[in-house]
Amino acid sequence: MEAEERRLFVCDPACVQEIGHNVHALRYFKEAFENKFHCVIPICCEVLPEQVAQREGFQRLYRFYYSAYFSNVEAKSEQDRESDGNSFLLSDFQEQVATEDAKKIFQRYQITSSDVILFPHLDFYGVIGLLNALDGMPPKQRPTVFLRFIGVMENATPQYFSPVNELLFRIIVSAQRGTRFRVSAETPRYADAVAHVLQMPVAVTGYPLEPQLAPLPNDGPFFFYCPGSARADKGFFELREIFQEVRRRDPECNIRFITQNLPHREAKHHLNYIAQLYAIPGVSIQDGSVSAEEMKRTYQMTHAVILPYATDIYEYRGSAVLMEAAAYGRPAITYDGTGLAEVVRYFNLGSVVGARTDMVYAAIDLARRSRNDIEISARQAAFRFHTDNLRSYDAWFDI
Repeated sequence: MEAEERRLFVCDPACVQEIGHNVHALRYFKEAFENKFHCVIPICCEVLPEQVAQREGFQRLYRFYYSAYFSNVEAKSEQDRESDGNSFLLSDFQEQVATEDAKKIFQRYQITSSDVILFPHLDFYGVIGLLNALDGMPPKQRPTVFLRFIGVMENATPQYFSPVNELLFRIIVSAQRGTRFRVSAETPRYADAVAHVLQMPVAVTGYPLEPQLAPLPNDGPFFFYCPGSARADKGFFELREIFQEVRRRDPECNIRFITQNLPHREAKHHLNYIAQLYAIPGVSIQDGSVSAEEMKRTYQMTHAVILPYATDIYEYRGSAVLMEAAAYGRPAITYDGTGLAEVVRYFNLGSVVGARTDMVYAAIDLARRSRNDIEISARQAAFRFHTDNLRSYDAWFDI
């Protein structure tokens, strides 16, 4: 089908706040595929501030399904909102609301079989609502549905013992009823797991982010950045020991660190730990909420990133931070046993280590390398990652 005949709807009901990766991730996917479609329409949650949505060209439509998971987002609870009635029986209220929202999209944009609906980082209720709405449409009139699994919001419901398995089961049922799916995942490990359940090919697709290579600072101390680390699952409570061990081996502070603090609502419960971080020489701590502009400036002044992510939470998951670091030409050090570790190994995006002590020695070894050598290696890794990613997306969208 020719590009001028196709519309792409990029859907993210969890895009509710400007901090973090919400907004610029949706922007990445909007911009990455504009040359493949006549029209690209990004749809976000109505909770996202109107001025932000207008600036980005997003359409605010989805209601807020995830108040239990975004405690820092102020929004009227969906249980207090009016729905369109009880014309269908569903397992929970969020599912009913999400189904109504999907139907609203179908009606507002007169969705047809020539359209493509993409969930670039799918969420449980957004996809479930879409599948329910598709049931009311003849198979020949249904759009093609692209689902990208990243291991974050797939499990965002308390209604099921294994939400992601429930979601996969419903995708299978919808496919049997005539819906056309194209599925991808952010890491090879996750893609293999999803392919085993769905019994269909699953592509591997990272961030569609073009390299924004920034020269490594040549003079002064070697800076490690821990972006997005202000969470336990991203290793915030590993940092003290890592920083202290490096400091013992580098008392002159030739190696320094920049990390984010915990969000204010959580920091008050860990004041002693945070004070100990502040007390380590050569450690700078950013606020718990960092803008995209500030994060970009920090990447430009640093040399590498440390990602001590939890191996249980990130068993299948990748990392948007890793892919951003690669785009800026910053190598990463991370733990083995995660989905993102496989990506680091394959594209030579940094080092994979087995334990905290290994991470300390890897950081010291990296800081001792020639910065020119690091920059050349990082540039090559970014090139390989980006070109491979483009080919994967081209194949995925070849419909």
